[in-house]
Amino acid sequence: MIRLPAEAEAAFRKDLYDLEASKQMPYITTVERAGIKKGLRRGRQQGVQQGEAALLLWLIEKRFGADVAQRCRGRVETAGSDDLRIWSERILTADSIAQVLD
Repeated sequence: MIRLPAEAEAAFRKDLYDLEASKQMPYITTVERAGIKKGLRRGRQQGVQQGEAALLLWLIEKRFGADVAQRCRGRVETAGSDDLRIWSERILTADSIAQVLD
């Protein structure tokens, strides 16, 4: 990696921006590309986790009532995917919400 003199760097950036504008193709650095991929991956994981939580809350409501689901909402919505999956399996045979979440 080399560092350009300030004048050369300014000229390079101007040429790059002109090229981007003419081609409507913005330049994305490798670091930016990696950040975008990481953000997309994190977003997908959060989406899956939110879906798991929503489904579990729906199951809790159907099995134990809306008031129980409302009381558990905070804990369920902040739980990790591993806990959500364990609780989702337990709800199939549990007689109480304590048996699901403990």
